[in-house]
Amino acid sequence: TTTANVSAAMAAAASQLSASMGLNGLSSLLNLAVISSSGSGTSSGGGTSSSAAASSPGTLPSIDQVQQAATKSITDSPPFIHLSKTDSAPQLKIINSGGSTADSSAPSNINDRLTCKGGMRGYRMTRASHGAPPASGNYYYEVVILEPPSVKEIVNSLPPNVRISKKLQLEMQQALKMEEEQENQKAKEGDTQNEGEESKAAVDGTASPTTSRQNKGMEGTPSFGSHVRLGWSMRTGDLQAPVGYDKWSYGIRDINGSKIHCSKREDNWGGEEFGPGDVVGCAISMVPDSTMESTTVSSVNPRPSSPISQQQYQAQLQQPQPNQNHIRFFKNGYPMGEFIISKGKREGGAAFIIPDGVYYPAISLYMGASVKVNFGPHFIYQPRKLPTGLKFQPLSNLCKPPVSVEDAVAKISKERPCRKPEM
Repeated sequence: TTTANVSAAMAAAASQLSASMGLNGLSSLLNLAVISSSGSGTSSGGGTSSSAAASSPGTLPSIDQVQQAATKSITDSPPFIHLSKTDSAPQLKIINSGGSTADSSAPSNINDRLTCKGGMRGYRMTRASHGAPPASGNYYYEVVILEPPSVKEIVNSLPPNVRISKKLQLEMQQALKMEEEQENQKAKEGDTQNEGEESKAAVDGTASPTTSRQNKGMEGTPSFGSHVRLGWSMRTGDLQAPVGYDKWSYGIRDINGSKIHCSKREDNWGGEEFGPGDVVGCAISMVPDSTMESTTVSSVNPRPSSPISQQQYQAQLQQPQPNQNHIRFFKNGYPMGEFIISKGKREGGAAFIIPDGVYYPAISLYMGASVKVNFGPHFIYQPRKLPTGLKFQPLSNLCKPPVSVEDAVAKISKERPCRKPEM
């Protein structure tokens, strides 16, 4: 009896520990074992049916059962922030990043779900497993823009009966022709030196999006090919649309670094174009006692009566008040937006002033675009040149560490969930 009680108590502790890690499948298996074990001696009568045998202490899960349940639970929902399998458009592929941006404490055989590849049709969205709640502080994550498929790969992947506009058909034909011409030219010249310099620039993050498009035969046709939009979204944001499509999401796009909300685009806010090799940072500030309800910055900071430059005006618009939640964007560690130095303080740079809510990292991809997400705690580029007094913590801090084995066992022992079998 003592051995059975200890085994049941340990199973209860393991159930609580797995639940705190989000391993629901494993927790359910252990909970069922605990319930059946604790009720094994309460049956009345002299029957020894199979159900009574199934609820005996000996039916606690075997090591193999626990290992299988744990492996499946971790694969379905890794115990750290990741791109959510259940909160992504089905057209997107969420895969293993290879461990380069994953939590270093995670086992190498776990699919970290930090890389996303888009389908070959319209924009689709994926969101992270954890979000920033109201009054929770300042958080930051970054997105590495990966090399997109070639024009030939995009064309070959399109269904034979796909319908595309005449304008897009023309752009596709032009891009395909330019790509083929460049491939032929490279084959003739055999110029490997330039390819090495371009590869080094891509690794260093110094290759510009324009250069990347030119290298892939995209010059003059920036609207064709793979594209990325990223930012923040509530759970109510439409997954079958790009970030910034509705009132529930806020984002920027790779073309011109335009910011978008409610499908309204703003090009001249100080954003920067980005492409393969760039690392785009996304920051959010959820302040205590937020009173901001409108998302229109100009309604809060109207144009001053005294004459100032357009840059100064934009910087004043982009300076949130102390009680305003806001979103910022970065490229390779440097902030987008307009800034001014006022009374010795650096101000400005906010892309959006946002109302209270729970905001999740959100990424939307178009025509095979691919990205790799890094939620921290270590970043490729730390955010620089921030407004005076503003600091960000990695979004990975939102994923609290699970209860330790010792604490779980101690808590279960105090609660005494497993009674002695009645004689």
